[in-house]
Amino acid sequence: MYRVLISDLDGTLLDDNKNISKENLDAIEHIIKKGFIFMIASGRSNMSLDIFNKDIGLNKAGMYCIAYNGGMIFNAESGEKKIEHFLEKDSAVSILDITRKYNSEFVNTMLYTEGELYIENFNEDTDRYCKRSFLKPKVVKDLRCLKNKNINKIFSLGRRDILEEIEKECNCTNIKYKCSAFYSGDMIYEFNPLNIDKGSAILEFSEITGIDIKDIIAVGDNYNDISMIEKAGLGIAVSNSPEEVKKHADVVTINNNNNSVIAEIVEKYF
Repeated sequence: MYRVLISDLDGTLLDDNKNISKENLDAIEHIIKKGFIFMIASGRSNMSLDIFNKDIGLNKAGMYCIAYNGGMIFNAESGEKKIEHFLEKDSAVSILDITRKYNSEFVNTMLYTEGELYIENFNEDTDRYCKRSFLKPKVVKDLRCLKNKNINKIFSLGRRDILEEIEKECNCTNIKYKCSAFYSGDMIYEFNPLNIDKGSAILEFSEITGIDIKDIIAVGDNYNDISMIEKAGLGIAVSNSPEEVKKHADVVTINNNNNSVIAEIVEKYF
């Protein structure tokens, strides 16, 4: 019997307008009342996820939450960090050496460290990202000035063709051996600590709770969800996922993120 449902946020639990449907909220409430565990696993920061935890009621249920695409596991009620990983400092500098060359009106690079979001320049995309994340970033002239801090993740946000140029240059260097890099959306290319992703996080969650990985369902819609879809006892791709993501799933849903897909999964498996 499945005991845990771990859900991606954007493109899965949230609809395209970044709302959670009543049907999804009712399904989550059902899971909690029945003694099952519901968790969010997102690329967002723990600060941003706190807002959703309150909306869903996870902050009163003692549930865990996965932030930074697996870089942090924290308690949604107390905020206690159970697991936290950081980019290796030299790797962070190497990443920023490359990404800042592409900063323009079309692409900007940002990073999270010590509970803050930092940026060098703004455009419409970064403004939208910050509003959606409920965060006010701090502006610095050069993100490399933060190299001695504990950096949770670095990401470039903007036009896909430019992000692909960043990806291509990184793949031509040894950076690809020093971090985990992936797309978490059409407009976001992220850099996580080496071997840290949502898949590694659900394995760590299994270890700290004693819950067998086979009792965990993981559902997501994008490339950064593949690792947890593959490692969970049951891996589910939302119907709005790219075909490549669906190939890694045990099950593809009927509904998409705009049609209360979490409610569909709860009805079928819980």
